[in-house]
Amino acid sequence: WNGSWLLKARQMAVLAVLLDDVDRYNEVIQAVDVLDRLAAAGNSQIQLDNRAEVLKALELVRESLICGVMTDRILRENRGLLSRRYDLFASIETNFSTLKAIELSHQANDYSRLLNQALQIGTNVYREIQAVSPPLDTR
Repeated sequence: WNGSWLLKARQMAVLAVLLDDVDRYNEVIQAVDVLDRLAAAGNSQIQLDNRAEVLKALELVRESLICGVMTDRILRENRGLLSRRYDLFASIETNFSTLKAIELSHQANDYSRLLNQALQIGTNVYREIQAVSPPLDTR
């Protein structure tokens, strides 16, 4: 029981880090909100410098966090496929080797066929020349 719990905890470690980052992001959002409310209440000394840049940076962080959480979810859903990736790569490599061997065999068959055709044409030409021309007198 403890072993399976430890294994699940290790698998969820990345998600835990992401959720901690989400909590920190929410704390920053709350801090910005508090600063905005204090400024609206009349405290002109308390204001956020470069507010537009800060909000743009927060938006980029938000998008990164969403991407990270979605990526982790997809990887957890397809853990079985990922654990078999080495088997899949080996299978792909074997299939590629087989295709390469088939291609070489096909090339050898084409070469053999072309060579046989060339020899057949040469033999036919030789027979035609022999049939048309009289035998040479070799005296």
